[in-house]
Amino acid sequence: MQQSKFPEAHTHGRYAISFRKDYFEAYLNLAETLRHLGQFDEAIKTIQKAMILRPDSAEVHMDMADTLLMLDKHAEAEAELRKVDKLKPDNPRVYLKLANVQDRAGKTEEALETINKALQQNPEMADAYVKRAQIHHINNRIEEAKEDYLKALEIAPKSAGILVGLADLHQTIGELDKSRDYLKKAKKINDNLPGLYFTMSNVKKFTKDDKDFKKMVSLEKKIEGHGLELESTLNFALFSAYEDIGDYKKAFIHLKKGNDAKRKFIPFQSERQQDHFEAIKKHYSPANLKKFKGKGYGSKTPIFIVGMPRSGTTLTEQIISSHPDVFGAGELPHISELDSKFGLVTAKNAREMGEYYVKQIKKRDTTKKAKYITDKMPGNFARIGEIVSILPNAKIIHTRRNPIDNCLSCYKQNFARGQYWSYNLEELAEYYKLYEDLMAYWREVLPGQFLEIDYEDTVSDLETQARKLIDYVGLEWNDACLQPHKQKRAVLTASKMQVIKPVYKTSVKAWERYGKNLEPLIVGLGMEDELKELKKTKKPATKAKTAPKTKVKTATKSAAKKAPKKTPKKK
Repeated sequence: MQQSKFPEAHTHGRYAISFRKDYFEAYLNLAETLRHLGQFDEAIKTIQKAMILRPDSAEVHMDMADTLLMLDKHAEAEAELRKVDKLKPDNPRVYLKLANVQDRAGKTEEALETINKALQQNPEMADAYVKRAQIHHINNRIEEAKEDYLKALEIAPKSAGILVGLADLHQTIGELDKSRDYLKKAKKINDNLPGLYFTMSNVKKFTKDDKDFKKMVSLEKKIEGHGLELESTLNFALFSAYEDIGDYKKAFIHLKKGNDAKRKFIPFQSERQQDHFEAIKKHYSPANLKKFKGKGYGSKTPIFIVGMPRSGTTLTEQIISSHPDVFGAGELPHISELDSKFGLVTAKNAREMGEYYVKQIKKRDTTKKAKYITDKMPGNFARIGEIVSILPNAKIIHTRRNPIDNCLSCYKQNFARGQYWSYNLEELAEYYKLYEDLMAYWREVLPGQFLEIDYEDTVSDLETQARKLIDYVGLEWNDACLQPHKQKRAVLTASKMQVIKPVYKTSVKAWERYGKNLEPLIVGLGMEDELKELKKTKKPATKAKTAPKTKVKTATKSAAKKAPKKTPKKK
């Protein structure tokens, strides 16, 4: 099946089962095919039929766990793997799958413990070292990640995937030459990997005559039917290449293909998102916020930078953390971890929750002497009520950006995790409106509790905005904050290739080059006048000036003019 297209494998699987209803292996193969085609409900039904045939099969429960994980049903996937552990005790493969589920569920330390069990059973399991490296990488433990990747490479020196992982790791810490070296080695081993070109697009500017670009184009003819994930990854890489070349028509075609493919194999229901935001408002009602007031932990250490992904959160953190008294910790999971550990905020647990959070972020401070620590998880905009309740002295900065630019920037990202709302223009607009609505609510019930800063203002007048930020935090001015690109630290977000360059303005109004293609988004945002104005100007689709090399790219998937207006004024 690995050598055939999944639609063909699907047909063959159905055909085999039609002749033999008890063909257990055919059901498992068919279920795997259905997963790759994004048909998860059918995959589950197929696995259930296999379970009837062999209820005590470890393989069938592992397949069910794989499918449930793709649906983000972490608890159910873990339950299936616990069954397998009883059927196949101390199986390293089972431990590796379980670690993957725990990692996706945000149980980082449990996942690492489970991987260690796998390695105890099989010290030469390269995949286990890779998984541990990935967990360390996403948690900003760069040296540990590097060590595990190199150990995996020692075991499997011909693995192009491991080399691509190392290339991505070195991009995180700004070591671009080393990243390119690993990509060259990977290409010599296997030049048919879509992920190779996607990672390469972060450090290379493609041209029409480029051999790597031509190879990607040739792969496009073969990729369809080989799984939605590979199809999506290749199309995102092709989008980057065509944008480099300046062919924005073809660039958008591939951008849409990449997003459409990804949307087919991710679980997202916009109704649930709306219900979730309404539940937040209900819990953090004015009455409840009054009950929580004065009950939290008084530490001034945390600085929260929130907003939509791609709204300037990384640049804002880079400016603030350039100050010697601030440690930039990046996107931290600790606020969301509080849910499973403590439940909803109450007057009784607010202080304990705040104290626990501060203890966790202080562990991140490698300097052990920072007065302030930043947490720039963008999605914490939904948790402003929680933050104010458990950490009343924490600083909160909300970054905003032109809605169309912000949403397009999200749409251009192939996020490693989450941001499921970003792969469809209509759903993207719906989510943005929900975000706007929730931020308007926070302004109403928590006036003066957070600073709002606009991306466009930051890139056009860095010093004014930088001084405003540092003053808000309560620090003495330091000139290092005017050169955020010179700061040496790991950046794990979609902006990892941008923060190593001087601040630039070329991302402002970048949406205009795609104009009409973005109509579903623009209409959804209620900003049709912007599109009408663009049509009046009749700007030719010329290639935009790019930021200073290396090429601007991105890696996780912010709102416009002054609050509380939802539609920005035209400049």
